[in-house]
Amino acid sequence: MEPHQLPPGAQRNPAQRWLQTAIAAVAGTALLVLAFFFALVALAVVAVLIAVLGARWWWVTRKARRAARAADDVVEGEYRVVERDRNEDER
Repeated sequence: MEPHQLPPGAQRNPAQRWLQTAIAAVAGTALLVLAFFFALVALAVVAVLIAVLGARWWWVTRKARRAARAADDVVEGEYRVVERDRNEDER
C-alpha cells in the first residue's frame, strides 16, 4: 500500500500516535469524572428540593388536619336535582 493511500493519521510517527492516545484517554477520563460529579451535585439539588417541598406540604396539611380535628362540626346542606326537559336538550 502506498503512503498516499493510507487513511489520514496513519502516516504519523507511532510515538506521536501513542502520545495523542494517552492524552485523549486522560482527557476522556477527566471528563467522565467531571460528568459524574456534576450528576451527583444535580441529584443532591433535586433531593434537597424534594425535601423542602415535602416539608412544606407536610406543614400545610398539618395545619389543615389540626383545624379539621378542632372543628368536629358536621357540615350539613341540602341539594336539589335539576332535570331538563328533553325538548330543551334538543336545541
